Order: sequence, then C-alpha cells, then structure tokens
Amino acid sequence: MFPENILLTAGDEKVAAIGVRASKWITYHGLSVNVTADLTPFDQIVPCGIQDRQVGSIKQLLPKPLSFEGCGNIHFTDYQLVNATYESLMKEFSEVFQVQLCMKPIPWPDYTEGNRSPLTM
Repeated sequence: MFPENILLTAGDEKVAAIGVRASKWITYHGLSVNVTADLTPFDQIVPCGIQDRQVGSIKQLLPKPLSFEGCGNIHFTDYQLVNATYESLMKEFSEVFQVQLCMKPIPWPDYTEGNRSPLTM
C-alpha cells in the first residue's frame, strides 16, 4: 500500500498525488492535481493501484455556487479555477522551498471555431 503522505484526499476521493522515482542515479518527480478534468474514464480502472479511493477533483468538491460572506454567489469558469489552483501551488512551492519563481506567460492556443489541436487527427 502507498504511504498516506503521497496522496491528497478529501473524504474517500483522491484529488492529488506526488510521485518520486530514482533510476540510474537520476531522480524523477511529479505532482498531479485534478482540478476540472472529466474523471469518468477512471471509473473503469483502479488508478495507481489504490482500491479504497475514488478519483475526485477540486471542482467536484466546491459547493455550487460558491458563496462568500458579503460577496454573494460566485461562479468560476474552468479556466479561472485552474488558474487559481496554479497560482496557489506556485505561491506555496516558492515559500516552502524559499525560491523566487520567474513566471513567463505561455500563449493559450485557440481551439474554438473549428481550429483543431495539432494533437488530434
């Protein structure tokens, strides 16, 4: 079984995971966070070999609609939710590892109106 500290869970749902591997004196590491993804394909498998947890996302965990005292109801788009998660992770990463991150914007491709992704046929 996996150590509990590599998973971020909410109730019985796995929302994030950290992976580390070493091979031939090279280390590999990664972080995955389910923010807004369609997770229905995970119903067909046992993700990461973890049988006692379902896969969940931040979007699924948030109340609908979000409500903050004095602000009323707030609706986030998927893009806003992914961006807020990204900014929060980068802030916490820089504080924990005491580094200053230099952020560079990456152009967001336009796949609307018939513009197809180069990854699709």
